[in-house]
Amino acid sequence: MNFIRLEGSNHSSNPADACSTDNQQDFPRATNMGSSPAWEQVRLAAKLADLKEEHYRTVLTLSAMLELFVDKGLLTQEELDQKSATLDRQLEELISASLHPMG
Repeated sequence: MNFIRLEGSNHSSNPADACSTDNQQDFPRATNMGSSPAWEQVRLAAKLADLKEEHYRTVLTLSAMLELFVDKGLLTQEELDQKSATLDRQLEELISASLHPMG
């Protein structure tokens, strides 16, 4: 692990003075903290949150579009229900076939 020593009594405006190696405690660099398993989990959780937000916005947009199509008479609710059931059944068959290729 890389360490720097911060000099607490030095209040110089020169940034190089803040990294002195004299008479102080060792602190881990912030760049190394990002490589730990815990930070990896934090990053994965953040990515998941981003995906959930994106998924929510996509579903909201599709729902609004479908509702507008029904309101304008371009589709009926029954047509949407039938198409959804058909697509769901086809997807289930595809998943089942890929999980059980011999049967």
